[in-house]
Amino acid sequence: MIAAHNDRLKYGEHRFSKIESVLDEIALAVKPIPSMQADIAATKDAVEVISTVKSVGKFIKWLSAIIAAISVVIVAVKVTAASFIGVTPK
Repeated sequence: MIAAHNDRLKYGEHRFSKIESVLDEIALAVKPIPSMQADIAATKDAVEVISTVKSVGKFIKWLSAIIAAISVVIVAVKVTAASFIGVTPK
């Protein structure tokens, strides 16, 4: 009876040793996660910067079209006004 009890305790110790070794392996595997999270955050920041630059580029393209249209209107008004007055526009 005592021998069976001792065998059962040894088996339990062996199981716990296996569990502890697996937990140690898991702890080693997840150790780099915080640095990976920092890298991911830096990558997100870089993506946001690129997105902002693209948005600014689209705004500049839109604004340049508006400025070109306003310039055309100004030139047309100058030419029309000059033709009424009889002066050559500069």
